Amino acid sequence: MSNHFTIKLVTDPNYHLWCDTLHARELARTTNDNWAQGTYVRWTILSSWTVLEQCCKEALSCKRFTNFQSGMNKALASNGLPPLTWKSGTWMRVKHLKRLRNYYTHENANQKELWPGITKAEEAIDIVREAVKDIYSITGKKYPQWIDDDTERSFS
Repeated sequence: MSNHFTIKLVTDPNYHLWCDTLHARELARTTNDNWAQGTYVRWTILSSWTVLEQCCKEALSCKRFTNFQSGMNKALASNGLPPLTWKSGTWMRVKHLKRLRNYYTHENANQKELWPGITKAEEAIDIVREAVKDIYSITGKKYPQWIDDDTERSFS
């Protein structure tokens, strides 16, 4: 039995968060326990949202957003860039992810909704990866290469 694995060089705090996200998704993929899977999927969604916010702030050189959508548009305007299209494409998907994130963080009135399937974790990662690349492209900056990392190194 081989214990071969690749060591990741993780020096960016946002990459640490991305690794947390990938780890949560991997746990969701491999558990046979529905309760645990719901927990891991929610963790994936929350962590991926944090990565997105951090990357957007970094790409736009701003410290914080009071409201994500209006904050993004204000930051874009202050950088001389047009607002995002929130009614279609990537940023519409981001709005959907934000609703999920807010539901799991603040509302969660319907207990049944607290056990999302693994597809929600996969979607969250896809949406964040796409949006991070897009916001860096819009600002004319090179996106962080670690966003393409899609592997999780298990310690078990």
